[in-house]
Amino acid sequence: MRKVNDRKEMEEACVDRASIGIDVSADTPEIYMVSSGIETTDHYRAIWGEAVFNGLTQEETEIIGTYNKAVFATTPVFLVGQMGVSWNFIVYYPMYHLFTAMKSAYFGKSTVSFPYYFACIGASGILFFAVWRVMTREMTKEG
Repeated sequence: MRKVNDRKEMEEACVDRASIGIDVSADTPEIYMVSSGIETTDHYRAIWGEAVFNGLTQEETEIIGTYNKAVFATTPVFLVGQMGVSWNFIVYYPMYHLFTAMKSAYFGKSTVSFPYYFACIGASGILFFAVWRVMTREMTKEG
């Protein structure tokens, strides 16, 4: 828990989409947080913030285990996908698309458009036709 001097400083502290701010400058306290993109997660974050404010829980979250490796932080995909670093050339890195798809699937939101699905179905159809043709040629050779 950390005290800030004004609303702007609180908003800047909450941009990580994990922090929760409690504005007590008005008559009634107001919880401030930037949405994580998942309604359920935001709901539980708000409940936790209220519990901390009302003294119903410890002031800080408990860190379980030791985190002494920054395995993903060294990869360009993680830096662009998680840290907000902007690199235009990352779209040519094949693992970037896999990472974003897995991240979207985990958080339950689809960022893929219909042309992507049509391209996947078309590519699957072409591959199926190619395999079918090779198999029929081989079967014809065998008699």
